[in-house]
Amino acid sequence: MSTTKTALIILSLACILCNTKITATAQSLRGNGQPPIKNIITINPFILFSGSMVDVKYERTFNDLFSLVINPTLYNPSVDNTVRYSSNSSTNSSYSSNYMDNFKYQSLNIWFQGRFYLSNKYDAPRGWFVAPEISFGYVSISGDDITSTYNNQTFQDDKVTKSLKVNSATVNTGLVVGYQTILKGHFAIDAYLGITRYNISDKATSDLFTKLYNTQILPSWGLGFGYAF
Repeated sequence: MSTTKTALIILSLACILCNTKITATAQSLRGNGQPPIKNIITINPFILFSGSMVDVKYERTFNDLFSLVINPTLYNPSVDNTVRYSSNSSTNSSYSSNYMDNFKYQSLNIWFQGRFYLSNKYDAPRGWFVAPEISFGYVSISGDDITSTYNNQTFQDDKVTKSLKVNSATVNTGLVVGYQTILKGHFAIDAYLGITRYNISDKATSDLFTKLYNTQILPSWGLGFGYAF
């Protein structure tokens, strides 16, 4: 074996040993002396103020930088309300508006979220994270679709009411950015903000959803409290 080849082999072995030592040292410093966490269960109680909601997360850590979250949600507002879904149109003698009365929106989703933790100081599931997500679910929208025309001359209110109920399967996607901390006693706090793109398979449901919210891309947020183990 030539001297050059021998030198290259020795140099390669030295680099491997050096890299192994540096990696081991770095891993020993990650987590800031805190015990490793593999599982977290959190509940978001604040969504209850907007209706009847189940929002529970289970997070499983796979390595120092990545975890998988499973998040079933059930949204079913208990109070009927009125939603105006188009701007008023007017002429010199009358104007009209379109809205839904006794509006109800119900959805059931199971979200899958892959969290990539960004901190060089802490092990997952601690610190800042970025998480793409996808959900499979069901949505139902119902109410009285009302077109109301007001005649300025006779002060007559002509209403055309049509009861609507539409439903559809959904496959929704989103992206969130958040921060999770674990306190003494394994108490976990999880906070995030993001956006969600609603993909509704039934055209009638999709069209009504777009009328009501003017878009199929909506903001999302969450604040969860739970236990890590």
